[in-house]
Amino acid sequence: MFTIFMDVQRYKLGEPKTYHYLNQSKCLAVESINDAEEYQATRRAMEVVGISTEEQDAIFSVVAAILHLGNIEFAKGAEIDSSIPKDEKSLFHLKTAAELLSCDEKLLEDSLCKRIMVTRDETITKTLDPEAATLSRDALAKVMYSRLFDWLVDKINTSIGQDPHSKYLIGVLDIYGFESFKTNRCLSGMLVFMDVDALIDCVKDNIGFSDNGKPVAAFTIYKCLLHWKCFESEKTNVFDRLIQMIGSAIENEDDNSHLAYWLTSTSALLFLLEKSLKTGGSGATQSKKPPASTSLFGRMAMSFRSSPASGNLAAAAEAAANAVIRPVEAKYPALLFKQQLAAYVEKMFGMVRDNLKKELSTLLSLCIQAPRTSKGGMLRSGRSFGKDSPAVHWQSIIDCLNSLLVTLKENHVPLVLIQKIYSQTFSFINVQLFNSLLLRKECCTFSNGEFVKSGLAELELCMLDRLGKNLNKSDKPLDSWLAVTSKGRTPPWARQPVYGL
Repeated sequence: MFTIFMDVQRYKLGEPKTYHYLNQSKCLAVESINDAEEYQATRRAMEVVGISTEEQDAIFSVVAAILHLGNIEFAKGAEIDSSIPKDEKSLFHLKTAAELLSCDEKLLEDSLCKRIMVTRDETITKTLDPEAATLSRDALAKVMYSRLFDWLVDKINTSIGQDPHSKYLIGVLDIYGFESFKTNRCLSGMLVFMDVDALIDCVKDNIGFSDNGKPVAAFTIYKCLLHWKCFESEKTNVFDRLIQMIGSAIENEDDNSHLAYWLTSTSALLFLLEKSLKTGGSGATQSKKPPASTSLFGRMAMSFRSSPASGNLAAAAEAAANAVIRPVEAKYPALLFKQQLAAYVEKMFGMVRDNLKKELSTLLSLCIQAPRTSKGGMLRSGRSFGKDSPAVHWQSIIDCLNSLLVTLKENHVPLVLIQKIYSQTFSFINVQLFNSLLLRKECCTFSNGEFVKSGLAELELCMLDRLGKNLNKSDKPLDSWLAVTSKGRTPPWARQPVYGL
């Protein structure tokens, strides 16, 4: 305590309430804070980071000088629009500030009461009235404090050995006082910026699924966005960074397993947003509301709750989602983010489907010509595909379809998407076979047409058998195009002609 008393005398300081820069808030003390202990702790911290005793004295001399500057008041001078220190008290603070700054008292007074303008030909000195002199005093105090703070930051960063070329930075962040705000947007924004990096590092790779099949990444992202209040934000770059992450993750267009994982994660996040985001906001928000999407995937999220084909998503994810979903009033960035997610679901869906079509294309061209030793109905006898028969290509097609089905199920792809993938793929198979028969005149015969028709029927039955083994018992049939009864009734799509004879 004696050291503190000596410092008070050295810097010629008095009670805090006597200083203009301290008494404006009317709050001069906080019951839970001991100023003497804080001062000693600050001194010790300065020693730890390598600030010498001489440098510490210089720091507190500048701070004390700023306090004394704030107590200098001005009165009108003898000349028009001029000013001088108001009284003896102001002269005392002027003299003390000059001593603490180690500068000439008269020069300091002139810097406050006069303004010097330098032109090409001459230097012009203009006197300032008391009001202008007060502004000059405050400007000097602000510059001194700013320069002192910059010096401290540089000193501390140098002391802790910060590499100037490093990608990472450990430094001083001046956020004191922000904690008193009810809504701390500045501090929250900085913390969210750092947390987004951690979130992206966590979910950018395949982190799998929970026991009930829900994608961990989707629920993690959703919970973070809720916690950060991003959905209610009028302006944020968090959504842009997440969209950029998803785009980078699916650059490898040939890896169906990787695409299936991101298809599930993205569609689950879209499902969570659809159940959570409400659009009944202000007029400004409504005027900026993105137009409703008319695509399949723009409407898909709207139908997740009621679609009977959503299967594993509606059963497993619905129960898990209800535990974490919280309705929020969505702003424009959140609504735009939802549409961007729908676009990415559509893109990944198309990539998986097109990869399957590429694998099937080469096989389909080999499936339009019946074996020479067979005459119509060669596949109706129930013998399946002979090992040495040309019909073995039909088995390759089944293996290809089954392999993708296993991949989709392992990655818990929603059944509504599996349905669309296989529905569109079967349409593709029909069109390709029909076109191949028409384009190759030597193959456009009744026997080849019967062979193709029988192959399609066999393909249907085999796929139904594989689907029964791979789909969970709780999963509902994908659609009528797969609903073949035990009586052997041909499904609707197979009854349509696939050749023009």
